[in-house]
Amino acid sequence: MLTWRTKLQLWKNNEVIITDAINISRGIFQGDTLSPLLFCIGYFMVSQKLKMLRIGYVPGIPGKRDPSNMRSHFVFMDDFKGMTTNEASLGTLMKTCIEILKELGLEVGLNKCAVMKVKRGKVENMEGLKLDNDHVINNIDEGLGYAYLGILQILDPCHNQIKKTLLSKVENCANEIWKSNLTEQNKVKAHNMFVISKLNYSFGVIKWTKFELDEIDRKMRKIIAKYACMNLHSNTDRLYLNRKKGGKGLLNIHHMHNRTLCSLVTYIFNAKSVHAKLIKEFWISKSDGTLLKKAEDIIFNANINVSFTRTGTIYESSLIDSNKVSKLLKTTYEKQYQHSWLSSSLHGKILKGCIDSGADVQSSFQWLMSSNLRGEAASSIFAIQEQMIATRVIRKRI
Repeated sequence: MLTWRTKLQLWKNNEVIITDAINISRGIFQGDTLSPLLFCIGYFMVSQKLKMLRIGYVPGIPGKRDPSNMRSHFVFMDDFKGMTTNEASLGTLMKTCIEILKELGLEVGLNKCAVMKVKRGKVENMEGLKLDNDHVINNIDEGLGYAYLGILQILDPCHNQIKKTLLSKVENCANEIWKSNLTEQNKVKAHNMFVISKLNYSFGVIKWTKFELDEIDRKMRKIIAKYACMNLHSNTDRLYLNRKKGGKGLLNIHHMHNRTLCSLVTYIFNAKSVHAKLIKEFWISKSDGTLLKKAEDIIFNANINVSFTRTGTIYESSLIDSNKVSKLLKTTYEKQYQHSWLSSSLHGKILKGCIDSGADVQSSFQWLMSSNLRGEAASSIFAIQEQMIATRVIRKRI
């Protein structure tokens, strides 16, 4: 940083005023709007320097590894993961990283770092990584693991621990939203934005079963009913139907998982990067249990015409846009919700009456798009429409 300098230019009356060289003696504060941009630019320099060392690890199947695919590190903002084939090269990697960051005015928190030795897929004990007399990176605690990009992991993600943590956060967030004084429509929006996003980040990384996802959906419905925003006997499919079509517009967690999974697989299958190629090779080599197999089953069950094929070393998908497969699944699930609601002999009378009389369904439920009703009032109207509450009209007819 001692050699950093810049010049400022000012345009005035078609003339350029250029200042003398201005020495940069210090950086900017963390809260500054330029801070993230300058941080990424600085880390780019670190990444380029580490690549020039030509040390790292070559991923792939033993005997078929391409040296040009060597990777020494992964960086996402301030999350850094380094990898090499031996302790000496890892020490060189870390020393170089520390030196460059020091030049940028940044300090590495070695107390937050940990090292792990893996040989043939198994973790081996080591006494930590000694950089010099003053700096030592301790060995990772296998019982605790480490977090990278918010995912707790050792060799693989710690699925059970992450699920337990996520479910606790999801339930707390859902309770805070549905007991608030927001209108019913805003509660649904907040639920979809804050609750679903906490789980959506884990889809495709954490292994969720159909039973677990359905159980979370049931818990969410219980929380909604606990705060009188849903009648216990109301139609559950209507809860997830689009508000324009007469539903509440809540996102179904199980179906959201399927959409995210298929989008992820489609994106990776059509990506051209080295990492995507390695993932695809792994998926193709396995006959069962991979995300590819799960995505194929989901798409097949939804009757969507999408296929993933391999011709030699070329991987192809009949659907290039990953967002398109999500939209196709969303449309399919919307039709399922509406058909299930319509086929219900009691709950579906309101919808069936609109269709049989030739009324416009979207106009009939326009009040759902612009109403400022509280959750209790909206749930009561839904229950009355589904004949779950004994009104005077129902008592007279029955």
